[in-house]
Amino acid sequence: MRMLMTTAAALLTIAPAVAQAPTLKTGRWQHTTLIAGEAKPMVATECEDERDLTDLDRLGLSDNPSCVWQRRRVAGGLIDVAGTCPTSAGRVTSSVKGSYTATTMTLTIATVIGGRAVTMRSNGKWIGQCSADD
Repeated sequence: MRMLMTTAAALLTIAPAVAQAPTLKTGRWQHTTLIAGEAKPMVATECEDERDLTDLDRLGLSDNPSCVWQRRRVAGGLIDVAGTCPTSAGRVTSSVKGSYTATTMTLTIATVIGGRAVTMRSNGKWIGQCSADD
């Protein structure tokens, strides 16, 4: 389950990262994610800087020559990304669809990892500037 949570977090990050959208506001973001079959959503709050919102390489998923992308469209507030990448946990196939504004994000993520299919829905919102403790 820990690996699934790590994968979920990475996949949630991929959509804004792929977007390379300067319209996404840097600062403190709160993401509420519900994995299909789970009773409670996960809630994470993170300080996101420009690099967090644009640097795919930190995920190992963007320019990795081993990844195959069927779709990588992010424009006009819409996200539609699909691809397959080899990882240490096995082959990961993901589809991310959603929408975003400068301060909100809604995603549906369908992933198959190690033969297990997982669907997640996530809502993110900008909740303010980062604090000195971040």
